[in-house]
Amino acid sequence: WRVVGADEDGSPCGKKTFLLWNPPLKEAAKRNRKKLLERQKQDREQRQSSQEDHRYQVQAWKGRQLQKRQGRKADERLGENSCSVRQRLSPIMEMGMLFAECVQHNLKCIAFCKTRKLSELVLTYARQFLDSIDSPNGLAIAAYRAGYSAEHRRAVEGSLFNGNLKGVAATNALELGIDVGALDVTLHLGFPGTVSSLWQQAGRAGRREQNAASIYVAFDGALDQYFMNNPEML
Repeated sequence: WRVVGADEDGSPCGKKTFLLWNPPLKEAAKRNRKKLLERQKQDREQRQSSQEDHRYQVQAWKGRQLQKRQGRKADERLGENSCSVRQRLSPIMEMGMLFAECVQHNLKCIAFCKTRKLSELVLTYARQFLDSIDSPNGLAIAAYRAGYSAEHRRAVEGSLFNGNLKGVAATNALELGIDVGALDVTLHLGFPGTVSSLWQQAGRAGRREQNAASIYVAFDGALDQYFMNNPEML
């Protein structure tokens, strides 16, 4: 007999990109907003963009501003804001924006959240953003968590598997053990508790040899910020 250690993953998978998303500092966000407005003004002066393009930009910006205000209030209710003044933009808001962007670009995804409340908030903000740009994809996303009836959860699982749903905001109830088909992206709001859980969630995307991406969105807390500064520890 000879014992051989298996230290490489032999399962079929495509290229995986893992991104760490630290919400921008407030002051930096203000400067970027000013630059964005100036650039938009120059673009309108240099070329007469269509009325539809202009309406899309304005509505998207208004939707983002509305969700930023609501995101700050939600963070305070959930106790994620440890300081009297938040240094960074709302991670819940950023998560909702990323979720909406993935769906808008036809990327099938799961947005993993640590609590039921967070999953509902991320779903709400994503829908608000999609509605603000007149996108029909607000109907193509849903929440998945404990507390729903078994029939409702099976319906969500089936819709995600067959493509009727493009994305789901979920707790770790969807982390493993349920076949939801091939995914393009996984989003992760905050550190889930262990590195193995994070990689288990990220492993949901990129099966069947397709390329995929995972994005870890950080809270202001010390642990999340530690991983933002030391990504090799993941």
